Amino acid sequence: MRLLTATPEQLGQESHFARLRLLDPNRFHSYQHFIEEQKNYSPVAEAVSLVLSDEKLNNKQQNLLTKLIKEQDIELLLKAINSDNGESKKARRELITMLMDRHGTSRLLFRNTRNGVKGFPRRELHAIKLPLPPQYQTAIKVAGIMNAKKSVDISAREMLYPEQIYQTFEGKNATW
Repeated sequence: MRLLTATPEQLGQESHFARLRLLDPNRFHSYQHFIEEQKNYSPVAEAVSLVLSDEKLNNKQQNLLTKLIKEQDIELLLKAINSDNGESKKARRELITMLMDRHGTSRLLFRNTRNGVKGFPRRELHAIKLPLPPQYQTAIKVAGIMNAKKSVDISAREMLYPEQIYQTFEGKNATW
């Protein structure tokens, strides 16, 4: 059975859990256990980031990876990652595959696979220019006066996200 969804948590974690339970009731038997497991994904995400960084791994980082992939001996892969012989990229890919295979829902969920599935139509951009809401315009003017000493780079970057400028004055949950 395959379940296709572009946004698995759109209706909340409980709804996402219910769909996962349909796919594998033995693996996803308890919502509370699922929530606890989700909390433990941070070290895995950090480990994947380390491996993706293309930096050499120190002993502490290697120990973390060894702990997360304790079912297999990864010493040769770790040596390859820290070597300069061209095997580093291959070893990094293999370690990431091992991490993803052992943690989380990686055997059930496949994200961003549009390119890997044939038959999708080519996407075309249909740009529609929308007016900037007056509330945003006011917030931008006030921010410009208050932050006149900011560099051009920072000001330009902030202008890409007018909603954040508005929220600076009205709060994170501001609506209009």
